[in-house]
This record gives sequence, C-alpha cells and structure tokens, in this order.
Amino acid sequence: MSTSEPALMPSPPVLPALPLTDFWDETQWAVFLALVEAVIPSISPESCLEDPHHQIRISDHEFQEAFEDAVGPLSERVTVEKFKTLLADRPTTDKAFVENIKRSIEKLPVQQRTQLGNFCNTLSCVSSLSGLYSI
Repeated sequence: MSTSEPALMPSPPVLPALPLTDFWDETQWAVFLALVEAVIPSISPESCLEDPHHQIRISDHEFQEAFEDAVGPLSERVTVEKFKTLLADRPTTDKAFVENIKRSIEKLPVQQRTQLGNFCNTLSCVSSLSGLYSI
C-alpha cells in the first residue's frame, strides 16, 4: 500500500432521525437523565476533581488501584490520562448519547413508556417537596 493512498476505515452507521419526544415533558426528561447519570457516573480522583456536584470523588490511591486492576497488561496502550478521561466522562452531556437514549425510550411500548414517565413525575414531586436534589 502506497503512503499516498488513504487508509480504509469503516463508515459510522447512519442513525434514523430523532423521533418526536414530546410524550414526556422537560421535567420527566431531566429526572430520567439524572437517573442515567446515577447509573453511569462521572468518577474522578481527588487531585483532578473538577465538578464536585457531578463527579464521584475517589482517592488518588483508589484511582491508581482501579487503573492497575482494569488495565493490567494493556498499560502500554492505555495511559493513566486516557483512563481518567474515560472515568470522568458524563455521557448525558453528549448530544448523540442523549438522542440515542430518546430513540430507545421512544421504541418502548406505550404503556411502559407512560409508566416510566409517571415514575419520573413522581420522583420530581418527591424531590421538590424534600429538597433532595434540584433538576
């Protein structure tokens, strides 16, 4: 292969257009995405903590242990910085991720989607009464 030839790379899949997501209001979506953040949290070692409200802080020692356990023999290819970036990621701030979540929710049977939306409504009411968190 000549150096002037472009490298062949797979094309990213073309996603369908974002469906209407007006089956839930802004509050329901905010609560749902807050739940997603709880399930897929942003994690940061103490020395690199940028957002204490949206990141779980772990000690630098815990981070180093997690890095060594997770990366192991791949440490030549996976740097500490790449691992920090991976753990610190907040998928809910990525437009494409949120759009894919919305596509997935839209595909749920109407009854399940309605129940999940009602659950998000209930959580928003409970949180506003107790002041546990803000949306």
